Amino acid sequence: MKHQPNLKNFKTYLLLSVLSLSGLWSCRPDVEEFRPYDDSLADISRLLAQVTPVSNPQSFVFGGAVADTILSTSNGVRVFLSDTEKLFADSNGNTVTFSTCPNLSIEIRFINDRSDLISLGRHTMTTEGKLLESLGMVDIRATCDGTPLQLLPGRSIKVQIPSNQPLKSGLKPYIGNVVENTLTGWENNGGEVFWADWQAGNSSLQLGYEFLATQLGLQMIAIPFEEPLTSFCVTLPENFNRENSVVYVLTQNVLSLASLTAEPGSNTFCIENAPFGYPVEVFTISKIETDFLMGYKQTEIGTNATVTIEPDGSSMNEVIEFIKSL
Repeated sequence: MKHQPNLKNFKTYLLLSVLSLSGLWSCRPDVEEFRPYDDSLADISRLLAQVTPVSNPQSFVFGGAVADTILSTSNGVRVFLSDTEKLFADSNGNTVTFSTCPNLSIEIRFINDRSDLISLGRHTMTTEGKLLESLGMVDIRATCDGTPLQLLPGRSIKVQIPSNQPLKSGLKPYIGNVVENTLTGWENNGGEVFWADWQAGNSSLQLGYEFLATQLGLQMIAIPFEEPLTSFCVTLPENFNRENSVVYVLTQNVLSLASLTAEPGSNTFCIENAPFGYPVEVFTISKIETDFLMGYKQTEIGTNATVTIEPDGSSMNEVIEFIKSL
C-alpha cells in the first residue's frame, strides 16, 4: 500500500521554514529603508543656513567675579549686568556665580536686517498669528563652561537698543517662544518700553529704547499693526504645498516678516491679520524633487486678497544671493 504523507507535519515544517527565512531576510544589513518623500523643508533650512548673516553675535568672556557692568556691542546694543553673583542659574535652578565659573560667556546678537529675519528664521508674528513691526531684536545667551544658563527667578537685565529713526510710542517687549530651535511666535512679557539716550563711543548722543528682559534668549521690542487688518493669501502651483515650500511676506519700509501657513495638501498659504493697504514683497522658496524654485512679487495688501505666484527654477547660489539683497 502506498504511503500517504503526514500533511499536518508538512504544513508545520513549511510554516517554520518561511518564518526562518523571514527572520534571516529582516536581518540583512544591505536592505535600504523606503522613504515615502524627500525632506524638502530640511533642504530649504540647510540652504538658509548658508546665507551669511549681517548680524554677527558678539561674545563677552569672564573668568572671575565681576562688579556691576555694561556690555556694549559694536552695533550699539547695551546690556546691563547688576548683582552678578545672584543673576544666573543652571537648568536645575542652581545659582551660578561669576566668581565660581572660570569661563562665563555672554553672547549678544542684534538682529535688525530683513535678510537675517529669513535666514535665521526670525519672523515677527505673535503666537496668536498677529503681525508685529520690529524696532529691534536681540538674542542674549549665557553659558558657564559651555553649559547654557538662565536668569534666576525674579531677576531681569536692562537692555538698550539704538535707533537711527524718530522714536515711536506704543512699543511693548516680547519674548520669542522657541521650540526645538524653531521660533513659533512672540509673547508679550508684560513690561514696558521706554525712550532712552546715552553717550555713544564717539561722544555723540545716541537715541534708542530701553526695556527689562525677564529671561534670556530672543527678545524684541515691537508694535502691532493698527486696524484695519485683513486676510492675505498666496497661491502656488498645484504641486507646491507646505511639505516642500515656504512663503514669506515682508512689509516694505518697516522691519516686519510674516511666515504664511497652508492647510495639509493645500497650495494656498495665508495670514489672517495682514495690515490693510501696506505695500509688501512676497518671497517663496520651494524644493521639488532635486530642484530649488524661487518666487517673488511686489504687491499691496487688499481686502481678503489672494495673489498667485509661479516660482522659477533657481540654483542654490541664486536663492542665497537674492535673500542677501532683500
